Amino acid sequence: MSIERSLYVGLSGMNVQGQTLNVIGDNIANLNTIGFKSGRSAFEEMLGQSLVGGSGQLGGGVGGFSVDRMFSQGALLGTGKPTDLAISGDGFFAVEGTGPSGAAGQFLTRVGTFSKDREGFLSLGRGGPKLLGYGVDGNGDIGSTVGVLQIDDSPYPPKATNDVKLQVGLNGNWPGPVLGADGKELVPQPPPPDVNLNENNGSHFTSQVTVYDAVGNPIEATVHFTRVAHDNDTYTWRYDVTVPSNEIEGGAADTKFSNIGTGNITFDGKGQIVLDPAQPPPTFAIQPKGAGNPTTISLDFAGSKQYAAGSATLDVSQDGNQSGTFQELRVDQDGKVYGTFDNGKERLLGQAALARVRSVDGVRSAGGGLYLASHDSGAVTFGAPGTGGRGTIQGGALEQSNVDLAGEFAQLILAQRGYQANTRTISTADQMMQEAMNLKRS
Repeated sequence: MSIERSLYVGLSGMNVQGQTLNVIGDNIANLNTIGFKSGRSAFEEMLGQSLVGGSGQLGGGVGGFSVDRMFSQGALLGTGKPTDLAISGDGFFAVEGTGPSGAAGQFLTRVGTFSKDREGFLSLGRGGPKLLGYGVDGNGDIGSTVGVLQIDDSPYPPKATNDVKLQVGLNGNWPGPVLGADGKELVPQPPPPDVNLNENNGSHFTSQVTVYDAVGNPIEATVHFTRVAHDNDTYTWRYDVTVPSNEIEGGAADTKFSNIGTGNITFDGKGQIVLDPAQPPPTFAIQPKGAGNPTTISLDFAGSKQYAAGSATLDVSQDGNQSGTFQELRVDQDGKVYGTFDNGKERLLGQAALARVRSVDGVRSAGGGLYLASHDSGAVTFGAPGTGGRGTIQGGALEQSNVDLAGEFAQLILAQRGYQANTRTISTADQMMQEAMNLKRS
């Protein structure tokens, strides 16, 4: 009887080694599958028969075969496609839609091959499940409710310039002459209205800044600086703001530039600009053609210097912009999704959520790199990338398969040897039973 049992023991070994071969083959087949997590064969001994009058038990072979999914980190490969996303660390992308089996629901995945569809959703493949995340509210702030993430790619609205910050370094070689590009002394003249200061060299230094009206029309403004007084340790410069006459209402038809603002700035003996903190920056107004109300712009010279060196623009910025057309997406490490526009602006469009479960070993495969939470995995919790033990997101990259090819080949050899050894058990038991049968004939 024990010889017959040894046949079944050997057969159980052949079965599990054959199943192990299937797991290894699946791993190797998915060597280059994005987001694939390798499987590992797991089996256990089977309870055998107690020995009569003895203290031990005969083994019953091997059984209890299962496949453990190995959720170790795969290598990240840059792709250059902005909507490709990879997770560095723990967590899953959460997607909602129809899976490969045709069943609809909410899935977990490490596959990040997302594309923006015609409705603005980030979907896996064409028409696949859609990425879940946090939308933005009316103030442009990230919300707190998880839902299907939809990208707003509407044009970026224009904004009129309200503030200009201009830092200049002015030549402080007083009382010596100021020389022009041709080496000749510049003799400044007070500019009357509607005069082209650029052409008559009526200033010692000029700095340009592009400002925008309410509908996004660009207007090139030039700020002219002319030194006018030196009294003890106080140095005074006059500034004049000019714009092309043909770009504003009221500009004289026979002039090229209109003077729309003038004033003085002073520096102390150390070359620092003297500003009264109780006084707001000076303003000037632009009345663009066909743009409705005039645009009032403040001009802040804070940070300007006067040194014994050539004049130069140190920094210039303004807060207006033209309208912009959507170009592409950008996703940063904390999952925030930004839209970039051809006017150089960005807009926050949402934030990708990452999901976690108490036990990743308890998730069930749904095919296509998708997983379902189960009773064994525990409930799904959502959060922003980089919080609560969740990993971070790398945009323009994908997580590669975590299959170790060298390790799989080693396991392949072991499975082959195990299968071969179990066949020897069966063939030997068969020979022993044949010898027992031969006793009757001998």
